[in-house]
Amino acid sequence: MSTPATSSNTPLAKPYGDISQSQQPGQTKRARESESAAAHPCATCGCNCSGTTRAVEGGKPGKRPRLFSERAAMGGDEAKDAIQTFTTIHDLLEAANAEETIHIQKEVKTLLESLKHISQLKEEHPNDDIKAISFSNLKKKDYLRLGVAPPIVAEADVAHLFVAAKLADGVTIRPGVVLDLNVIEPFWNQHYPEMLKTIQRVRKDTGNSPEAQARIVIDQYALTNMELLENRAIALFFTELTLSRGDNGPAEIMFRKPGGTLHRTFVTGRADYLFLISLLDPNRGNAYKIEIQRQGRDASLTLLTLQKLLKGSRADLRDSNTMRMIIMEAKKEGEGFSLADHMPQVVGECISIMTTVRQACVAWCLTTGEAWVFGITRTLVPGTHPAGHLYDVYATETMWVKYDGPQADTEDQMKKVFSSLAYWVGSPVSL
Repeated sequence: MSTPATSSNTPLAKPYGDISQSQQPGQTKRARESESAAAHPCATCGCNCSGTTRAVEGGKPGKRPRLFSERAAMGGDEAKDAIQTFTTIHDLLEAANAEETIHIQKEVKTLLESLKHISQLKEEHPNDDIKAISFSNLKKKDYLRLGVAPPIVAEADVAHLFVAAKLADGVTIRPGVVLDLNVIEPFWNQHYPEMLKTIQRVRKDTGNSPEAQARIVIDQYALTNMELLENRAIALFFTELTLSRGDNGPAEIMFRKPGGTLHRTFVTGRADYLFLISLLDPNRGNAYKIEIQRQGRDASLTLLTLQKLLKGSRADLRDSNTMRMIIMEAKKEGEGFSLADHMPQVVGECISIMTTVRQACVAWCLTTGEAWVFGITRTLVPGTHPAGHLYDVYATETMWVKYDGPQADTEDQMKKVFSSLAYWVGSPVSL
């Protein structure tokens, strides 16, 4: 085995057309346009269509709403109500359009800045292989350019026996605090029935969106693990945390195979879930936890800003002796689906973290809520791998939880996954 490095300190309905022009044949064109404009001019598309259009749904025109002039003939109060209702809807849609436009503008700006940066680098370093890619677009073929050795996969049963043995011996979360089977067993027995009830309800009642359903199922494991760690460590849990942004110093992964081209890969994107476990005394670190949680509500929070927030607590993201982390990625099943196909994404996220904050080792998990793969990505001491690789990856085979099977089997499978997650979160660096 190669030597690991030591850690260092809805789209809007389109207007169907101005039907006022075809509904009142006795009027002149100018009169029809005047009434339409007086009724409610449309500030969204610049025409006089609002209040006189049909919504398009599934490519078919809907039922024509009555014109404001028709509503007015029914009585003044009803006309006022109709105008007020349409005005409110119009304002809301206009506000929604403005918000979407701002978001698109930001995305375009970020993309342009990233493209300019890559273009400049290519001009300055014509002999280097320079590429920008999002985590979700990483493929197995990209292992080479990232400097990743082919992943080593352990059988699921062997991996579980390993975790069970570690938990039987006890995992030290921090001095004086041990996570072992004596802690996990009673906790599991208390929380399992409600977990299973919630998951079965979700699978039955949440419709046909596999990804949304998977997220809710995964949340049960994640949040219950957070409760397990309560009062045992300073545990932080983030969803959709930005690891690297194209407009703010994207993470760069560099690798040159001996005698080959220098590969420079700029990676960007977010992690679905990120656990951070501080090994400091909770009495000393809780004030920082509260501040991080407060700022964590800001959508602009990134891994870099998180590192700055942590500096004052002496819990350094660069030091795996004071801070541990695990990335979780939620995936949806489909035709020909395999969790292994998504491993490059999470491995790239791990390397991005290790590159950004100099962690030597990052644990990870890929899951659909039914299928679970646990793994770890490590930094190697340069020169120790025969092919010159800089990182190695260890992973389990897929563990399965069949929620519709016999209850005893389901409980056993859920318990294996839960205890594996508890171990991965509590002590991944001991692998």
